[in-house]
Amino acid sequence: EGVRDIRDHAFAGCSSLEYVIVPDMVHTIERMAFARCFSLKGIHLGRNLRTIGGDAFDSCSELASITLPESLMNIGGNAFKDCSSLRMVVIPDSVVGMGDEAFFRCTNLKGIVIGRGLTHMGKLPFKGCTSLELFDVSEDNKSFATVDGILYDKGMETLLDCPSAMKGEVIVPDGVCVIGDHAFSYCSGITSLILPESLESIEDFAFHGCESLSELVIPEGVDSIGNMAFSLCS
Repeated sequence: EGVRDIRDHAFAGCSSLEYVIVPDMVHTIERMAFARCFSLKGIHLGRNLRTIGGDAFDSCSELASITLPESLMNIGGNAFKDCSSLRMVVIPDSVVGMGDEAFFRCTNLKGIVIGRGLTHMGKLPFKGCTSLELFDVSEDNKSFATVDGILYDKGMETLLDCPSAMKGEVIVPDGVCVIGDHAFSYCSGITSLILPESLESIEDFAFHGCESLSELVIPEGVDSIGNMAFSLCS
């Protein structure tokens, strides 16, 4: 009874396609369904959509905004990679999982709002988002939290991601034990970092490309510094 799934590559490379209305009966947008639709400016997603597959909207560089429906549960890896005109994304409460590099290199993205349902994020979901200023996580989320726009696990033990456009001095709260991999990578506007005495581990590429960083004291309790943790800190 009508279209339930939009299959792999269904509209991939339709470079003149500008607007799409996805019917309410559609449950799944599969891998690369709208990839490389370079002229796509707007898409209305149906209210029963559950899954956006990997690379579904890869390189839709004219897509400036998208409203994700409250029915949505999963966002695949690279789903919105290189959607360089996107400016704000709200992850609804219904979403529980997000794949690797889901919003990779969305260079005009300024803010991410994360609802209460998200429990799993893949690797580097927001890296390359060079205009990103803040994360805002629902207080009811049981897996993630934010302080001063920076993303942490709920227990505030691991700093997961600092927005790339953050500038000046950053103070990491006491109690944080781990600076996650790539957590501050390419935060080129940060000039000073104050790390807590609770810190134990700095993971791979944690401060890679922090080219303005001029002041950093590593606490005595740190017993592990990962590969290329401070590379390209010129």
